[in-house]
Amino acid sequence: MPCFNDRHGVRAAQLLGERTPTTVLLHMIEEAVTNATLRVARSAATNLASEGIYGCWLFHTQFLCVDGLTVFTELGLDQVSRVYSERGHLTRPRWNPCDSPHHLYLPNEFDQANNLFLSLDQPCHRRADVALEVERICLRVLQRLRAASLFPSQVVLALAEGDQSPEQQYAYAELFSGPEALERFRAESQPINWQHVEHWRSQIPSFQNET
Repeated sequence: MPCFNDRHGVRAAQLLGERTPTTVLLHMIEEAVTNATLRVARSAATNLASEGIYGCWLFHTQFLCVDGLTVFTELGLDQVSRVYSERGHLTRPRWNPCDSPHHLYLPNEFDQANNLFLSLDQPCHRRADVALEVERICLRVLQRLRAASLFPSQVVLALAEGDQSPEQQYAYAELFSGPEALERFRAESQPINWQHVEHWRSQIPSFQNET
């Protein structure tokens, strides 16, 4: 019988996690994240185009879940910059995901994926390599987003999380963004330490040939 007190689906997610092999759950997560990402990106490309989209980042939390897409727009930046100016701050938070008015755009679209992440958060699935597999999933999702050509070539696509350095952002962005977008990101970020970029490049796992 269904659990009528399980309003948020936590027990249902636990049961699914207990009954489903890790590899199957990861496959389900990849499908759900891919579908949600493409849906949200299509909506953003249609509804936010007039605001001047310059970035679209897939945002995660330590590869424990995928929170959604952050969309950067020129209009949104102007709005945030005005608030910063009124508060006496001079910084223009151009590439800070949490400052974007469209941070986690249409978050409910990722509910199915996040329920699956709850299923993955069970003792039987807590292996050291699960986070690595989730990172590979995120990278393949971004690869599919790039292939879908929903945004102009000057839009920066990247994988992001909180407290991320510009060097790590650049290392991810160069996998999915064209030369014009990368040059724009480099010019608009604080000075890039290229040794640190190389370090982050070396930390990115292979993912292109995964199925």
